[in-house]
Amino acid sequence: MRNINPITFIPFLIPGIFIGKLQVIYTHLYGLHWIDIFLLVVASIAGIWLRHVMKVFKLEQTSLILAILLASLGDHFIYYLYNFTDYISQLALFSCFLVGFLSHSKSKGKPLYWPLTPLAIGVGYGASYIPVLWILVLVLLVFLVGKHSHPLWVWSKVIGLAVLLFFFSEIDIPESQNKYVDKVVFSKATSFQNLDITRWNGHYWFYQNSKNQLSSIDYWLYYEPLVHPVMNVIGGAQDILVIGGENGIIVKELAPYDFKQCTLLPLDTALLRYSNENQLFTQLNEGSLKDPRVNIRYKKDILDFLHHNNNRYDVVIVDVPDPTDIELNQFYTLAFYEGCFTALKKEGAMVTQSGSPYFAGSAFDIINNTCKKSGFTTTQYHNQVLTLGEWGWTLGIKSHNKKEAQLVLQSINFDDVPTKWLNNQAMDMMLSFGKPWHKKDSTSINTLQKPIVYQHYLKGSYAF
Repeated sequence: MRNINPITFIPFLIPGIFIGKLQVIYTHLYGLHWIDIFLLVVASIAGIWLRHVMKVFKLEQTSLILAILLASLGDHFIYYLYNFTDYISQLALFSCFLVGFLSHSKSKGKPLYWPLTPLAIGVGYGASYIPVLWILVLVLLVFLVGKHSHPLWVWSKVIGLAVLLFFFSEIDIPESQNKYVDKVVFSKATSFQNLDITRWNGHYWFYQNSKNQLSSIDYWLYYEPLVHPVMNVIGGAQDILVIGGENGIIVKELAPYDFKQCTLLPLDTALLRYSNENQLFTQLNEGSLKDPRVNIRYKKDILDFLHHNNNRYDVVIVDVPDPTDIELNQFYTLAFYEGCFTALKKEGAMVTQSGSPYFAGSAFDIINNTCKKSGFTTTQYHNQVLTLGEWGWTLGIKSHNKKEAQLVLQSINFDDVPTKWLNNQAMDMMLSFGKPWHKKDSTSINTLQKPIVYQHYLKGSYAF
């Protein structure tokens, strides 16, 4: 066997990494592009070139196995470098690699490797999800390329193995994958919305109807301002009502408080179930939904519950999706906030997420107007959430005037709760909006009869 300088492998490794990077960038950022054709040509040439390298090492009998293994390793290598690979694109890339490689592979003049090409591609495709299958695959491939196998016998074994791998490889590429650059690791459709979770660099992004709701990187920058200010304004709150909040993170933030009962009214019961069972959710909410103090109430008509329920609460926390349509608009109407006012005790308080004050400033104002019209003394505040952008909340109190409410918020030190970010200085900063950035709407009210918040929200932009 001729001696080969290891340096000769460098021209193969470096272009391989470069090709993988270009494939990810162009396919996912710009869609189908001429670069794909270029990559396929390069892949075929690389396959032919590698075949000659294998011939020098006299590895013809195992060349197919090595080709498939390199294809799979390349797939995984690109994944670990860039946290995502488009398996359809990689399938095309590696198939051309194999075609170029196998076009020069013959055993005693009979191209017995050719019938294995579809199987090799399918195995490389499925094994991306179950690497353990490689042990079985390699053993079976060695058996398939035996010296005395008749081509028809090879074909029958190929088809049989392909069928087995199809049923047992658990290939599952979510249909929603083409909406995201990062790898989708969870995708479900509920009767209320579509849920997707993507992974990047060890962290997770949670989407509802393709709109980012939170990330494991910085979710506390949203949930700490939502929960802790209202809980400290109403000291010693015993009865809490949460509307929405199916992911369980609000309940997790409430856990350190010595309350008696938290009633949860979910909008999406399927999301609530996933949040109680799926590890992607429970690692964030720390199993908070199993807290015996949590009482889950399933109500189809939440407005009716608020107006006619006999129980009264110290705190109401509203965490529902943004008002992107007429259905979600109802949770930002006068009737809804009047129901929250009715459901509270005399000294109670409510807080609701109110969208971005900069993206949809008029919608932010209308939510405030509508809360005040329902009887609340309101205070609005905001925070920069790294993965969401600027976000705002509206806090309504039944028994304070606006000046008193703001002074109470500015005096809270949050020393009694284990927050990651929120403290007195942060609270003071969140209450400041700087100079007015748009013409304030101080009169418009959102009602069931005249729904306007969702219209203003859909017209939102960051233009000042």
